[in-house]
Amino acid sequence: MLKSYEAIYDHGTIRWLADKPHVDEARVIITMLPPQANLKFRPLATAIAATSLCFF
Repeated sequence: MLKSYEAIYDHGTIRWLADKPHVDEARVIITMLPPQANLKFRPLATAIAATSLCFF
């Protein structure tokens, strides 16, 4: 099952905004949002709904 986590990437460091994943190793897909998409002050559900779609 895929899981999504919100974080800020800052000068090579990832700062988790909510729950940190509990895994030792995993393959990941990173999506970088443009700087003007400042989502750190928006509720997570709103941020996800506004920036991504998932098709299965």
